[in-house]
Amino acid sequence: MRGSTELGGRHHHVKVRDTDPTTRVATDGVYTEYFEPDVFVSRERITGDPGIDPDVPLELRVEFNDMGRDRTLVRIIQGPYEPDVAGWHGQAWEKELTRLAAFLDGTGLDGSKGKGASA
Repeated sequence: MRGSTELGGRHHHVKVRDTDPTTRVATDGVYTEYFEPDVFVSRERITGDPGIDPDVPLELRVEFNDMGRDRTLVRIIQGPYEPDVAGWHGQAWEKELTRLAAFLDGTGLDGSKGKGASA
């Protein structure tokens, strides 16, 4: 993953699918809105995913809302997707957020303690 977190900044990352390690899905985007630390919006081109047309740009919007008591609501909106792949992408975001939560609380997905645990 690499990028520049600023308005007009670019980012690039490659995801290896859990279910098929030979599949690599690349995302290239440009931040079209950036309000640190609360909101960022990116216009993206995704390649390597058979369910996404790489010639149709997507938009990703991520909002962080302070809910008090050390809680943050993270809202992720991405699309447009065809209805038959939208559900799969929602499930993928849920898996990523579960991994992130495990990493942040120091347990990792394998139940081990400490930073660097499998995430």
